[in-house]
Amino acid sequence: YLDSPKAVQLANLVTTQDMDAPIRNAHAQTIKVLKAKGFEDLAELPKYYHMPADGLLALQKKKSTDKVVAQAILAREDLSIDVRRQTLASIVSTPTERAKLLMQLTKIPVLEPARTAEAIAPLLLELPNSAILDINTELDALLDSQTPGLRSAAVALKVQSGAPLGALAERDPAALLDAVTSLSKEQTPDSLPNTLLDLAEAGTLDAGIAIVQADRLSSDKEALFDRLSALVDPVIDTDYSQWGEGHTMAMAALAGMHQTPDENWPAGYDQYRIARADEATLQHGKDIYFAHDQGCYKCHGDRGEGTSGFPPLANSPTLTGDPLRAANILKYGLQGELSHTLNPADGKPFNAQMEPLSQFNDLEMAAALTYVRQSFGNFSEPVTIEHMQAARPPVAANGEGENMWNASALFENFPFKRDRLTGALPPPAVQVAKLKLPESGLWLMLGAVALCMLLILVVTYAGKFLQTPQSPTHA
Repeated sequence: YLDSPKAVQLANLVTTQDMDAPIRNAHAQTIKVLKAKGFEDLAELPKYYHMPADGLLALQKKKSTDKVVAQAILAREDLSIDVRRQTLASIVSTPTERAKLLMQLTKIPVLEPARTAEAIAPLLLELPNSAILDINTELDALLDSQTPGLRSAAVALKVQSGAPLGALAERDPAALLDAVTSLSKEQTPDSLPNTLLDLAEAGTLDAGIAIVQADRLSSDKEALFDRLSALVDPVIDTDYSQWGEGHTMAMAALAGMHQTPDENWPAGYDQYRIARADEATLQHGKDIYFAHDQGCYKCHGDRGEGTSGFPPLANSPTLTGDPLRAANILKYGLQGELSHTLNPADGKPFNAQMEPLSQFNDLEMAAALTYVRQSFGNFSEPVTIEHMQAARPPVAANGEGENMWNASALFENFPFKRDRLTGALPPPAVQVAKLKLPESGLWLMLGAVALCMLLILVVTYAGKFLQTPQSPTHA
């Protein structure tokens, strides 16, 4: 009275318990019925699936044609893709048969869905479009899967086969972007880059991710740069005090342009160039951002989207503007309300306090800032160790140094009006803490300096006056 997958699950659960004669008989009858329905030897699958990798591969050598052993191997993401690929080819010959076998694995309840998705997705993406079309109905069902990996794999196969992206984007934009990211240029239709740009400009997809992927997948860089530059031009000279959706889209366009290596950069677009950080610096910054114990992602999110009570770093004029402003925030901390200082267009207030990141040195802070300024759809000039060294502690109204920047003082020293997409204007002089002396002490110091200068003059002229010329004989 149960459908077959549930019966398989129940039958395998029973085998983990002590069984008396009637239950053992019921179990045997269940397995017999399941075999008749095509679920052959599924009682053995959990045992193989949970075997140590070495043991499973050794078993495969003894049972090279055993379908259940092969299913266990295909569903194991910890085995190499070559092993899974060879196993698949050894038990089914045609692409359609391979597609159907892999899709069958997604329906077996004794297999862990997330692991299965990770294991079979690369194999599915190697299939020709003709085989993908043969499993179109199964893919439609997976679009509603509760397992993100299976959902993304289904979307990726839909994209690869040339399915319209509009409906997929409306249904699950995050899954679509994950799917596109997993595909190579050879696996996607030629129209995909322009479609991604259309969806980004319409606000359907995250522009920062979609435009970067459009650049990665584009074969016609000239046409791509022509379209991306049209997004930058309207706001290229507009300062950040007027930051809005145009700046966000333009920043994403610049990020997309700079995915293209320098040697492939089309002629006539040098005015959009921004210094690109080297890979070692970006990796160093990424390691710090995602550090397990004290990484920035804990407050600001995996994609710089921000978390509850903590501001986003993606599309942030505060972060992507003057590098000295960013350097001062990390080195000396920030407090006060940030109602307009993150993204003036969204108007979301933040009133949190960020402590100085004293656990990192200048080089580490510069790398972390550079990584964020050239990730998450951002693209602005790198922060250097010289920027970090030029950072100065804030100054109170009485001229004394303070421990942390207040938001109003920070933006007075580093105003948005100086910021441009292709770089900040020359930085203003930053006020530093003044040396305060009592009034009497100041006069004493000035008097001592004047007296010293007078004595130097007296000694100099006296020496010249008293000096007697020497004769050759004396010499």
